[in-house]
Amino acid sequence: MTKSMQILPTPLVRSVMLMTGGLAAVLGLLVLIGWHTHNVHLLQVVPSFAPMQYNSALGLLLCGGGLLALVGGWTRLVGMCGTLVLLLGMLTLSEYLGGIDLGIDQLFMQHFIAMATAHPGRMSLNTALCFTLLGLLLVVMRTSVHRVRALLLAGLGSATVVALGLVASFGYLVQFKGVHGWEYVTDMAVHTALGCVLLGLGLIEVCAVEAAESGC
Repeated sequence: MTKSMQILPTPLVRSVMLMTGGLAAVLGLLVLIGWHTHNVHLLQVVPSFAPMQYNSALGLLLCGGGLLALVGGWTRLVGMCGTLVLLLGMLTLSEYLGGIDLGIDQLFMQHFIAMATAHPGRMSLNTALCFTLLGLLLVVMRTSVHRVRALLLAGLGSATVVALGLVASFGYLVQFKGVHGWEYVTDMAVHTALGCVLLGLGLIEVCAVEAAESGC
């Protein structure tokens, strides 16, 4: 039987973990409510920006919940959230890479906002990659097997997620329209990018705590 990681951060670090995970979860939940109530103000920060897709909001909720569970030591919940997010990200990536439709984009909600959306209901390629990494990290970090390797992987993966979120946010800041030939890819919503940055920072805090305790 594998031993779960025991996160014993300082009060400040613990607060950072709870804040990042909690904010990401609340953000995802609010957007899910926005889809069910057709409240476009919750889906789009600005009318000309891409909306956060339903599956993206679901992924943020699961990732935020997984991070909170990781802090609390609830290993099974961490594994469940991580597995679901990993599956969601990988299936969406396979849709893009294979040029196929697996029927997951509008599985839970009929898409009704087409702004900056190449495929109805489908999250952006960057978002799918972030969720694949975040789901994998949650699954890996739920146990202490190969602790040093897990921490190295988690640190690199978390930094990659933060970088992807920051790049997307910077694109909105400078009004970057994308590269020719990428028109078939849905834009990453600005609040999705913010959520990914928060989650990445939260996991980086977990890595820092574990590295300090392990003497890495």
